[in-house]
Amino acid sequence: MPLADRPWFRATWPFAVALAGIGVGAILSSALPGYFVFLAISAVTAAIAILGLGIVTGSAGMIALCQLTFAAVGAWIVSLLNVMQAPGGFLVWLLLGGIAAGLVGILVGLPALRLRGVNLAVVTLGFAAAADVTLVQIQFPGSTDGTAIERPAMFSNDRQFFFLSIIVLAVCALGVFFLQRGRWGSSWKAVAFSERGTAAAGQSVQSAKLTAFAVSAALGGISGGLLA
Repeated sequence: MPLADRPWFRATWPFAVALAGIGVGAILSSALPGYFVFLAISAVTAAIAILGLGIVTGSAGMIALCQLTFAAVGAWIVSLLNVMQAPGGFLVWLLLGGIAAGLVGILVGLPALRLRGVNLAVVTLGFAAAADVTLVQIQFPGSTDGTAIERPAMFSNDRQFFFLSIIVLAVCALGVFFLQRGRWGSSWKAVAFSERGTAAAGQSVQSAKLTAFAVSAALGGISGGLLA
């Protein structure tokens, strides 16, 4: 039997790839010059946001132009919890920022139940513009006072925070991989291929679209929380 067809290999290779990526991140966090560490953190956070965009656009076939708005929601929640000194620390705040962005993603995804293509793109672009104006007016919590967001004690400097970002990216990539192979992933691909065919097969088109927006927005919120 070929190695790729063996059950143990199919069950373990995604984790092996994730661990290898974390190992490479550990090496880079020690070897990169200081400025390139800053650039690498930006690249990793962008990669997490693009993972989410790949779900809503690549898998579900919907055109959404507000992924960075979800990142702003996650960053705003993390900033607010930091100012409030909420219990749990940065990692809990990061998770809550992703959840909040996911809920906003469901609200934004509601028009996707009736709109498609360019019309949906225009609606999401309008939401992004409205959110930008709103955030400019209300500002991020702590920005006027210059309150910095507290990093976890184990990841307090830039190099350690870059390694944390790599870990978060690996976890998010694993989550997306298994979602793509599960029921949600199948429904996303079915909707992208044919909404009528999906409905005729007894699957919910509405649930597929909303879950795609929710997961995509949650990943955007996590990327924004890291960037904050």
